[in-house]
Amino acid sequence: MSFEVEADLPDSAISCNCSHCRRKGFLLSFFPALSFLLKADESALETYTFNTHKLAHRFCKTCGVQPFAEGIGPDGSETRAVNLRCVAACDLGALRVQEFNGADL
Repeated sequence: MSFEVEADLPDSAISCNCSHCRRKGFLLSFFPALSFLLKADESALETYTFNTHKLAHRFCKTCGVQPFAEGIGPDGSETRAVNLRCVAACDLGALRVQEFNGADL
C-alpha cells in the first residue's frame, strides 16, 4: 500500500491498548489529512470500524495490512492515523512510545 505524508518523521508514537490496536501492534502517529497522499488505487482498500466508529481503519484487500486510518481529530479537523510499522524509513526502536488507554473508552 503506497502513501506519502508531507511531514518529518515523528520521534514518538501512540500505542493504544484497545482490543483492535493491541492485537495488531499498531504504533500510530496522527497527521492532518491535507498532508496525507494515498498513492494506491482507492479500490484496493477496504474499511473496518468498531466501537465508536470514529476511525475508519483502511486495509489492503490483497494482503490485509492496515497502514492508516481516517478520522476527525479533537479539534474537528480531518486526520490520518499512520501505522508507523508500515513506514520503512521510521526507526521504530528510536520512537518514544506514549501509552493510550483506549480499552476503557
